[in-house]
Amino acid sequence: MKLLEIHNVTKFFGGLAALTKVNISISFQEILGLIGPNGAGKTTLFNCITGIYPPSEGRILFSGEDITGLGPHEIAKRGAARTFQLTKIFSEVSLLENIMMARYCRTKAGVGDAIFNTSFAKREKNESREKSLYFLELVGLITLRDELPKNLPYGSQRRLAIAIALATEPTLLLLDEPAAGMNPEESDEMIELIGKIRGLGITIFLVEHDMRVIMGISDRIVVLNFGEIIGEGSPQEIQENERVIEAYLGKEEYA
Repeated sequence: MKLLEIHNVTKFFGGLAALTKVNISISFQEILGLIGPNGAGKTTLFNCITGIYPPSEGRILFSGEDITGLGPHEIAKRGAARTFQLTKIFSEVSLLENIMMARYCRTKAGVGDAIFNTSFAKREKNESREKSLYFLELVGLITLRDELPKNLPYGSQRRLAIAIALATEPTLLLLDEPAAGMNPEESDEMIELIGKIRGLGITIFLVEHDMRVIMGISDRIVVLNFGEIIGEGSPQEIQENERVIEAYLGKEEYA
């Protein structure tokens, strides 16, 4: 069974089709890359998968369950988390507090437990803190746990966003341009981090414009253009695909 199955997903905005009959499947622990020109529909597809937009047509199955039209919090509870092109963090609370807040969907203590500070609530809070520290260490930010995110350099904010997503304990992690704006050294660190995350048993679906990153980390790559899939295969196959070269990669670099 595939972890994620996208069947004939179409998304209209008014009379404009941002996605047209998109079919994609992702296996457990696979790293699938998604590329295409600006406006190709990549982020729209992520938004449909994670419940921000309902598809106009088609179905999305996650672990065999139909999640089409569910809200973002319901999909996150089922094990699909994401990052965004623009980093979504709380800039006025510490890194550790950002991650602990993200763990809310995995906590079970009720309002009464919180009001009366029950032993269950205390135990759960301590467990949440320990797991949050683990995710900060995983992304290389443990020494900055008490720092405010607004004081971090851009690359560290991107890694914090990934730690926040990981705090929900996903089986599928969707990364929207994780290496955007990074220098080559930071991009190499991001490739290493994505490899570590896969090593935890997490499946990864990523959008990325940095071809060195996407070609270096992906098992397979899907190419979108004007909302339709124009290519799918290994990184080598994509580099040699004439339709992809013409629409996106460019003849000079990959001819």
